[in-house]
Amino acid sequence: MGRQEKWQELIDYFENNVISGIRPQTAVLYARALLQAGRVEPFLEAVEEFQPLVSAQADPELQAIFLLLRIKQARRAGDTVWRRLLIELVGTYTREQLPSELFEAEGEMSLMRLPPEAFSQLAYSVLQGKYAYANSDYGSSFSHYLNFMNLVVEDFHGGSEVYGLISKVINDEFTLSGLYSGRTWEAYAAAGAGRRRLDEIVGDSVSTNSPVVQAALFWMLETEGYLARKLGRFSRARELYERALELSPPAEAQRIMWYIFDCTFRANTSEAVSLLPDAAVQWQDPSYYSDVLYNLIDRLVSRRQWTQIAVVADELSQAVPGVASARAAYISARAAEAGYLSAHRQQIIQWLYTAVNNSWGTGAGLYYRLMAAAALERYDISIDVMQPSDFCRLLPDQEPKSSGVTRSWGPAEDALISGYVKFGLDDEAYRRYGTDREYVAGLQLSTVREWTATLQARGMYLESLRMFGRYCRDTRARISREDVRLLYPAAYDYFIEPLTAEYELPPHIFYALVREESHFKADINSSAGAVGLSQLMPSTAEDVAGRIGVSIHTLTDPQLNLQLGTWYLAHLVGRTENLSQALFAYNGGITRVRRWVRDADGVPEDLLLELIPFQETSHYGRKVLVSSVLYGYFYQDIEPTRLIKEYFGQ
Repeated sequence: MGRQEKWQELIDYFENNVISGIRPQTAVLYARALLQAGRVEPFLEAVEEFQPLVSAQADPELQAIFLLLRIKQARRAGDTVWRRLLIELVGTYTREQLPSELFEAEGEMSLMRLPPEAFSQLAYSVLQGKYAYANSDYGSSFSHYLNFMNLVVEDFHGGSEVYGLISKVINDEFTLSGLYSGRTWEAYAAAGAGRRRLDEIVGDSVSTNSPVVQAALFWMLETEGYLARKLGRFSRARELYERALELSPPAEAQRIMWYIFDCTFRANTSEAVSLLPDAAVQWQDPSYYSDVLYNLIDRLVSRRQWTQIAVVADELSQAVPGVASARAAYISARAAEAGYLSAHRQQIIQWLYTAVNNSWGTGAGLYYRLMAAAALERYDISIDVMQPSDFCRLLPDQEPKSSGVTRSWGPAEDALISGYVKFGLDDEAYRRYGTDREYVAGLQLSTVREWTATLQARGMYLESLRMFGRYCRDTRARISREDVRLLYPAAYDYFIEPLTAEYELPPHIFYALVREESHFKADINSSAGAVGLSQLMPSTAEDVAGRIGVSIHTLTDPQLNLQLGTWYLAHLVGRTENLSQALFAYNGGITRVRRWVRDADGVPEDLLLELIPFQETSHYGRKVLVSSVLYGYFYQDIEPTRLIKEYFGQ
């Protein structure tokens, strides 16, 4: 009825059926119907009544629509408050959250058609910048936002309107439009000038100023710091971020601390290591810093600063549990075993225990858990790390949830999905609900398990793996052995088994490769141009096809693609020293791998993986090792230690 603009019928339906138990989405549609039907008084009453309901909903798109309805009503009534509300709207919500009608060329509320005389120069520059940014015209957008920044410098004397316009959304769009249009230095200079102007006005009394004044200065410092970091001025960026942290809203503090530590290690790695104890104490959510710690470890490994890595390992083992801690601990243990680091036997064992106990999940976390457990066997210590019930945990202290992450559905939602599945409409259920992360997380494990299995029977492997994988991460469910097989299916076994036998490849290795390359989606194409299940570049496929005497009609043909991929991996195995190097070459190229091996100068193969300068390739190596262990263990009952030795050629 809404799409057909049957406003009165909508009003009648709501008032006769659902008004007593109205939901936020329904409230917005009801208010819209009242406004479109010209029922102003009931509309105003509805706005007042449902404002708390909509505001409490964690849905910015819904809130933006509701605010736009208020703006429309005020504008039609001749109330000038609509101008202030419009500035609030565009300054609060991103282009993805705002109603599309604001960015259309025609229409009642198109930003392009707003009268310039209704706004100050500052406000009008922001509105035009927003319109251009939403339409991906980043050059024009930056020019408008730059004009706004220049006006802040030239004419600003502390007016409240400007403080309100200096917001996260506007500053982000100013920054990104500058980056996208190649005018980063100009953006940095303008942000610095604007920040200095605010400093002049605020002076030394910033702590006594209103929250809106403090927020404006915070966002100017954050913007200038971000642009300084983009330009490689890490020491300057750190100074700006440290000032921003003093004014930071609680919701932004963690992000600002991330940037402070990131800039510190990029400017001076040794200083970052020495400051880690003090920094870690302030980190409320240690997992938030995993990526920057990973980058720090990358830097230390590339420089072979093994002693510094050990310092990081010892510091993180208690303060910041997670994959970064496990990685630092494992590398320290292996460096000590290889003679690159002085450490006694008990210290090595302790690092390996840390790697086992601080890493979880089925990604890099399971990689270090597997590798450390295998290393502990050399000290006659056995730890079982192959319990599926642990695979969905991300941190050691996370307890699995029975179902649901942000809300708990009743049995009706499970019955709905089960009904779709029962009547062969599992694909339609996926189209409607499968990508709604919150909805899926509220279902029972048994429902998602059944749904995943039917999608895979239909050949929708990529969709099912994404859905079930997200569900496991979100709910931390206690999955079973059979669930692991759903997450790591033996798809296309009727092609892969005979092909791996023919080319003398372990089948679990090639299953792992295909899973990580394509998630078993036959017609997938990467942004780099790789095609099909084995993700072959067309030039590579043509070369392989010529060597084995087959013709390529289409690279998305599953049997042909898998045949070419199997032969190519077997060929790389013959040209490298072991399976891990062959897989690195499959991802990064044989020439690079040979250079990496030469530069590594005889380090153990697992440390060679850590030394690879391409994060994509090293991450790929970890993923395929984990997948190959899971395929080998859960399908063929091969022990993980044996699979790891096979992988690294030990």
